[in-house]
Parts: sequence; structure tokens; C-alpha cells
Amino acid sequence: MGQKVPNYEPPGDGAVVKVREVFDSLEAEDLPRLQAALEAVSMKGCRLGSADDTMVFFWAPLSARRVAFIWRVGQIQIPSQPETHANPVAPLILSSPHEGTDGVFRTATTVMANTRARILLMNAIHKGSSSEKVACQGSPISDGAHSVSTLFHRAHTNLASMYPYAFFVQLHGMVGAPNFHLLLVNSFNSRFTTRYKSGPQLVGEALPEFFDAAQRGEFSLCSDFPASYNYLRPTGCHNTNVNAHQLNRGNQCAVGEEDTGRFLHVEFDPSFRDNANWENRSLRFANALSRAMERWLTAPDSYSP
Repeated sequence: MGQKVPNYEPPGDGAVVKVREVFDSLEAEDLPRLQAALEAVSMKGCRLGSADDTMVFFWAPLSARRVAFIWRVGQIQIPSQPETHANPVAPLILSSPHEGTDGVFRTATTVMANTRARILLMNAIHKGSSSEKVACQGSPISDGAHSVSTLFHRAHTNLASMYPYAFFVQLHGMVGAPNFHLLLVNSFNSRFTTRYKSGPQLVGEALPEFFDAAQRGEFSLCSDFPASYNYLRPTGCHNTNVNAHQLNRGNQCAVGEEDTGRFLHVEFDPSFRDNANWENRSLRFANALSRAMERWLTAPDSYSP
């Protein structure tokens, strides 16, 4: 994971369609269709350890098609349909766009394993695989969080169309500071929406249930959140994530029309990734995210695309 790919080229439409067919066949739980879809893209799948409901899919070698993902098998919960709320899979989409560069792999997989998320989508190549830069942003065109031309972003867009009721949480690693260990932003502006239910707001409300006051003092939420661990700055928080832009009806350059409440960009400092603390803190965050998803199912005022 995270190896630089020489002579990087953005994926063609054919590769995007084939990956969508893999997703669709998994959603349908149609094994013959899945086998054909995997064969069409030379992708491999295997059960993840002893977990009956979780599988990991990848190309061999990974650099062949740029993404890998872990998928949880089972019927998904749909917020507007109470009869589905006992289903085993939560309407939660996890992603990790900077594999190999930000050290978040252990935390990301821990969150996947300890929530009921449908998928952890991973950008399997180094974000700096291309020297060509993205218009408006300055990042490489191979950067999954800042380029709309990556297979990672286009697969993310497919998942958004498959699950219009889902909450998307993207996991990153940051350097941090002595009093700055967790950052939550919506990548739209410095305020979480009040027009719709806000996934970032629900996560913020859940954090105090799993982290003590001292730990929460190290956390930063880019919103006017009524808690002691608020974080504001006059220029706002970064809003360059193209995966968020797409969910908010924007594009590579434009943040979108409004915060739909469906995207959370999380930055973990080394205390969520180092050998001493990663397991405990990652598990606490996963538990907070699971609690937020319980409320996502019943919270009113959902955004309707």
C-alpha cells in the first residue's frame, strides 16, 4: 500500500465502470455476478481473518488499478426505513486517501473493524505518484483527496450514488501539536449545517461519551460547537477535499452549494497512530462514531439529493 507508481495516468471510464460493477454485485450479494466482475478487472478478494462478514479486495499488484477496499457483507440500514434498522451494516462509508504517506492505516482499519461501516475505501498508491498538479489546488493529480481524476475519487462518487443516505468519514494523519490531537472539519466552511442533520455534529456530540475532559481539550472541531473543545479561526478551516465537494454539489475547484451534513474529514495526530496509544484511542474514536451512527438513523431533517 502507498507505493509510488511510475508514469501515473488517470483511470479511463472503463476501469471506473468495472469497479462500480464490483460494488453493485457485492451490494446485491450475487456471488456469480461478483466472480465475473472480479475476473473482469483481475481483482482478488479474501475473507479478513476470521470475520465472516468482512472481505478485502485488491488488485495484484496493487499498482495495477490504484484502489483497494474492505467490504462488510450484509444488508444495510436506511434511515428513512425503520424496518431496516436492525440490519447488520450501518450507512457509514469510510475512506483513506493517503495510504503510505500519513501513517493512518492501523487507525483506519481499527475504525473499520469496530464500527458497522459498509466499506473502507483506500487509495492504494502514493499520493505523489504524479508530478502533474491539480488545477485550483496545487496537489498532484494522483492525490485521492484533492484530485477528481483518481480512481479513488471516482469510486467514492460511485458509493455516493449507491448510498445517498450514508454518512462519509475520511481518515487522515497529521503532525499535530502538544494540545492539538484531533481535528474534525466538513471541508465546506467553518460551520456545520443547521439546515440538515449533521454527521460531524453527531460525532462531536458523541466524543464526550468516550474521551475524558482532558483528552477532549486536545480536540478541535471547525464549527461553532457548544463545547469546550471548539476551534475557530478567522479564515476558517481547510475546505479543499474534492470528495466533500462532490457530496455538496461542487467540483474540483468549488466547495459546493451548501454543507449537506454528509461528510467528515478527520485528522489524527501521532497519538492516534503511534505504538503507545493508537489502539486505545482508535477504538474510542470508533465507539464514538458508532454512537453517532445510531443517532444518524433517527435524526430528523436528512438531506435529500
